[in-house]
Parts: sequence; structure tokens; C-alpha cells
Amino acid sequence: MEISSLKEVLFDLYLKPALILIGIYQIIVTAIFTAQQLLLAAYLDELNLLTISGFIIGVYFLFWFLLGPIFATLSDIYGRKFLLISSNWISGLAFLVLSIITEPIILFFMNGLIGIGTAIRIGSIIAFWIQYSPKNRKGESIAYINILIGVGGVFGTIFGFTLWILVKELVFIIFGILLLISSFLIFPLKDLGNYATFNWPSFLKTFQQLVSRETQLSFFLSKQMIQISLHWFGLSAIVSFGTYLIPIIKLFLDELPSRFLLPLPIIIIIGILSIISIGLGLVIWGRISDNWKRKPVLIIGYLGIFTIVSIFFIVLQFDLTTILINDIISLNPSGIGIILIFLASILAAVSLIPVPIAWITDLAGDDLAKAISLRQAVIGMATIVGTIIGGYVLAIYGNTGLMVVIFLFLLLSAIILL
Repeated sequence: MEISSLKEVLFDLYLKPALILIGIYQIIVTAIFTAQQLLLAAYLDELNLLTISGFIIGVYFLFWFLLGPIFATLSDIYGRKFLLISSNWISGLAFLVLSIITEPIILFFMNGLIGIGTAIRIGSIIAFWIQYSPKNRKGESIAYINILIGVGGVFGTIFGFTLWILVKELVFIIFGILLLISSFLIFPLKDLGNYATFNWPSFLKTFQQLVSRETQLSFFLSKQMIQISLHWFGLSAIVSFGTYLIPIIKLFLDELPSRFLLPLPIIIIIGILSIISIGLGLVIWGRISDNWKRKPVLIIGYLGIFTIVSIFFIVLQFDLTTILINDIISLNPSGIGIILIFLASILAAVSLIPVPIAWITDLAGDDLAKAISLRQAVIGMATIVGTIIGGYVLAIYGNTGLMVVIFLFLLLSAIILL
């Protein structure tokens, strides 16, 4: 079916009650878990537990990695609804305990429970969204839910820090209550598809079989799943370097001449145009990949991201920062050209967000949630690895060294194109 108007895309296709409920739910949970990852370290620092914070924080990602694919498989068998509601209640109650009891072992187990809740939810929610979305529009529908995830992430970062300043650890009580309340958004929805009738004995027996079954590995060890997993690992490790955004900016500013004034209005304008490019790119590339092929769109995405990293590497390596900024301020053709290339590259690079997810849904068949959960588990592990490597490289080799590491991780992620 051809798209004839913006109204048809946004209102006739996506503004359906079920998708609205799922969208609101996704924004809320994304906001909470984005803020949780940022604030938990601060909370542990307040409790003088920073020396063991890695264990308390890491157990979240450990359970997410180990149990995510198993619970996703269960959602492919028994449906999404029950698991999504259970996820919110498990994580919500754990948040409430997290803010009250400060014993390290309790914090460890509570954050582990939150990780289990995430493992239950992470594959099911995107699969739920895809099932309710217009057919034959996987790339486009994934683009829209990624926009919602982005909105939730921004919302969570801003309000998470605001609440932390105002109420400190009571923010976790607020998170817990919001998770409990948001579970009611899922109650009106129905599972789409033919699923086994849920009962606890059967569910627990299936769970035990999935934990111990060797054939469970056959899905994850297929060539295509390994390629896609390495792709996500490489890109997610790069994204995790954003943890060091403040030190990166500080190193960048230290390289500028003293009393050098940054053109803040121009920076703001470029930032706004970048956000617009990202939003447009998500929808455009998702739609193009639905009507064309996935791999050519990914090639365009890699050309975009390699161009962005190359620009930063050349500018940093040859100390061109001041010259480039002066060209931009004076609106010289070279400065304008760099800005246009940068924005075009962002527009191209954004294709690496929705298209690989759409690709894996093409391959997954009845294992849809399991495949999506595999992606999320790989992202969790890559975040840990990337954070460790990024911090070390930034401290020893600075921004230029970080650019080299980004190139290496990009080459790893490009294995999906083979």
C-alpha cells in the first residue's frame, strides 16, 4: 500500500489505541531505566559503596544477558501480556526495597531483580509493538518505537537528575510506583497470535527445559545471528563511550586557545538540525528498507558513520579545531561544507538503528521476541565492555585514541555486511 499523505502514516496507521498504550508504556519504562542506570552509581557513592558498585551495577546486566533470551522464548510460546505485567511488578517492588534498605547484599539482590524484570520485558515489548503495527512496515514501525525510546531516554535523563537533586534516594520509590501504575496500560491489550494456554506448572517446566536445553544454542550460534550480534556489540560499545561525554568535552575544550569563545548559537542550531536529521532518518531509512533491501541501506549507514568519525579524527589529529570553528563562525564555504557533510552523514548513519532490528525480525519467524532479546542482551554486555575500554583509552590516549578505538569497533560491527 502506498503512502498518500502524512495523515495516513501518523493517524490512520499508527494512532491506534493499542499502539498509543504501548507507546506511552515504552516511554515510561525507558525513562525509568535510563535514569536508574545514571543514578544508581550516584546513590552507591552516597552510601560509600563505590568500591563495590561494579558488582551491584553489573548484576543487572548479568541477569539481563543470561535470562533475556529465555524469557523472550517464553513470550513466543505463552504470549507477551502476562510477562510484561509481571516485569513491571518485579522491577517496581525491587525499586521500592532498593530505596529503603541500604545493606550491600540487599542492594545487590534488588538490582538483580530489576535486571530480571528487564530480561522479562525487553524482548516482549518490541515484539508486541511489531505485532500491532501495520503489516509489511517493519522498518518503519521499528523507527517509530526507536523515536519513542529516544523520547523516554531524554525525559528520564532530565527528570531523573532533577528528582535526584530534589529528593535523592526517594527517586527510586517514585520509579517503583510508576512501574506498578504503568503495568495497567498493558491490561486492555490482547495477545495477537496462537499461544499456549498459560498455567504455572507448564510455564515453569518450559522455563527449566529452556535453561538446560542444548538445542537452545542452535538459534544463537547460527551464522546470521552471530553476525548480527557482533554488529550490535560493536555499535553498542561505541554508544557506551557516551558515558564519558563530560571528560570528552573537557579534553576538547582544553585543546582550544585560552579565552576562545565558542559560537554557542551556531552550536545550538547544528544540534537542532542534527536532532531533526536523526528523527527524519529513522523513519525514512526504515521505510526505504521495507521497500528495497536491508543490506544496501546498511552500507549507506556505515558510509555515514565512517565519515563522521573520520571528520573528528582528522580535526583532532591535525589540530584543526580552531580553524574549523573560525570557518564556521565566518560562514566560509569550507565551514558550511563541513556542516552540510556532517548533517548528511548523521542522516545516513541513523539507518543503523532501525534496519538491523527489521532484518532480525525478517529472520526470526516464530522466535521474534527471542531474537530481539538477544540484541538487548548483547547491548548490555557491550555497554560493560565499552565503558571499561573507553575509560582506559580516554585517560591514556585522549580523544584521538578514542577515535581509533571507535574505528576498530565499527569494523567489527560491519561484519553484518559479509
